[in-house]
Amino acid sequence: MLTKLKYCAILSVLMSLTACNITRVVPEGKQLLVANKIQRTEAKNIDLSDERNSIKQKPNRELLGFIKFHLWAYQYGNKGLGIRKKQPWLRRLAEKVGEAPVLIDSNKMSISATRLSDYYFSEGFFDNTVSYTVVPKKLLKKRATVTYNVKLGSYHTINTLVYHSPSRVIEELLSTSSDQQKIKVGQRLDFEKIEAERARINDLLKNTGFYYFNSSFIDFQVDTNQVKHKADVVVNIRNKKNLEPHYQQTISKISVLIGDATSTDTLYFKGLQFIEGSYYIKPLALSKSIILRPGDIYDASKVQKTYSNLLSMGLFNFVTIRFVPAQNDSLHKLEAQITLQTAPKHDFIWEPQAILTGQSGGIQADNLEQSFGVANNLTLANRNVFGGAETFNITSLTALETQLKKDGQQPVNSFRQSINAELVIPSLLYFERKHFSKVFVKKSTKFNASYLHEQNVNFTRNVIPFSFTYAFSKGKFSYGVTPLRLSINQALVEPGFLASLDLATQTYTNQLLTNNII
Repeated sequence: MLTKLKYCAILSVLMSLTACNITRVVPEGKQLLVANKIQRTEAKNIDLSDERNSIKQKPNRELLGFIKFHLWAYQYGNKGLGIRKKQPWLRRLAEKVGEAPVLIDSNKMSISATRLSDYYFSEGFFDNTVSYTVVPKKLLKKRATVTYNVKLGSYHTINTLVYHSPSRVIEELLSTSSDQQKIKVGQRLDFEKIEAERARINDLLKNTGFYYFNSSFIDFQVDTNQVKHKADVVVNIRNKKNLEPHYQQTISKISVLIGDATSTDTLYFKGLQFIEGSYYIKPLALSKSIILRPGDIYDASKVQKTYSNLLSMGLFNFVTIRFVPAQNDSLHKLEAQITLQTAPKHDFIWEPQAILTGQSGGIQADNLEQSFGVANNLTLANRNVFGGAETFNITSLTALETQLKKDGQQPVNSFRQSINAELVIPSLLYFERKHFSKVFVKKSTKFNASYLHEQNVNFTRNVIPFSFTYAFSKGKFSYGVTPLRLSINQALVEPGFLASLDLATQTYTNQLLTNNII
């Protein structure tokens, strides 16, 4: 092992001392690319920082910003320079991490120039020009920098913006949502914003009944020939093939299949058809999570919220929501089929643990050096406890630990027992019927109670905490509000234990071992 470390150290020294020889692997007549530079005219406060992503050729990677370690590994591995044949392991290592020299390639430079021009074009600089030059390093043989010379010119702005659709309903939707447009008259013409506007229109129509619509029906026509550096933009919403118009769809029927449901076990509740199996869940609980109703206009955002709500209940392994054309009106109506594959009602998890060092979460004096012991973690999960999609989980942790002191003193044995019980109700109690709660998903009310007993030669303590929490999500964020948190602490401390601790630890430990109700 020491021999291998010696050779690695020697290799590092050789790389540092012979930096001028990395071009030994560069063929005659070729040049090693050491840098790409972009020299362009003023961008007029427009962020073009991601322009380098358009350059196809990148220099060899560098370690610490200046050592071309991977190129050196290639040189010493693949070419065998500096590595004796009797050290095959070192050569294999160099081959594995090595990186072939990046040689200047005129074809790739031309591709990079074209891609840069396309990038600036997408940012509104339609009249840009890009050229490139290869600048050899004067003092370093076979090395060169590629410089891309860019003339941006003036960017184009949107002169007029018109939306057109053969559907009066779609035109009205576009008109009423004009304040949410991503592109506006007077803005710089930016193709990224054009794509954002395409996505906005697609979401708008998918959320207002147009189930069969997709972004491929949206075309943007840009005319730059009328006024210099101005663009007239027309947004066309095309019909489907054979000029078939887009129709709004409403939901005529919603079927919910639960577990091993059969068509004979049918129940109607709040307009929803529940097809039940052996796994009974109260329709009221499910109807709170399913925010779709017969007669509603199809809304993709409500479908996604329903999907999230059902999964967050913790009762189902899989949730699928399908829509099919209604039999009595395939153009204007849809039938929703929600399939819920139920998870087992009970889960039991046993996790034996070995404690080899550190501590299991208790309190110890600062003269303890090492600990070992065993622990046993048991979890019992109960789903749909009362038939209303509630979950009730019990967790128990038992730990026996021996902590070894420094200087050969007597070891400290400790025992720890904790039990935690949590009841989760899939709704915001009291607030569920409030109007503001409708905007949230993954809603739940959690009641949590615990008991902790910890005992060793220095102290014995018992802690009983209780809390209840509202949990909910909106968009990408999750929230938790805890209106009540209560903790009962009772401790018996051996005389002299606190005095053996340093001041900072003593203050913290004294707070933990004080009898109180918080």
